[in-house]
Amino acid sequence: LQTRSGKTAKKEKAEQATKPKISRKEERRLAAEARAVMAPLRKEIQALEKKIAKHQAELKAITAKLDDASLYDKDPEQVNDLAMQRGNTQRDLDNLEEKWLELNNKLEG
Repeated sequence: LQTRSGKTAKKEKAEQATKPKISRKEERRLAAEARAVMAPLRKEIQALEKKIAKHQAELKAITAKLDDASLYDKDPEQVNDLAMQRGNTQRDLDNLEEKWLELNNKLEG
């Protein structure tokens, strides 16, 4: 009889017998090693998430100030400063989000 892979049961058993068996202890050690390798990446992702949240809050605050129509009459210079600040914050946020995506792809890959 052939299996789905097109091999006979005897061939599959022979292949499995030649594969080195890893002990449970060795499996746990390898898993811990893999987690240790990924730990700095996870830590960096968490730091980026905090920075992203901070930039999002800043962007929201700036936008709220710019939504005040009276500011345009009272202090047009501040409007220009806020608009510049919003652009810079948005650019920084975009860069942080791009870096976050790159690191997450590394983590999943």
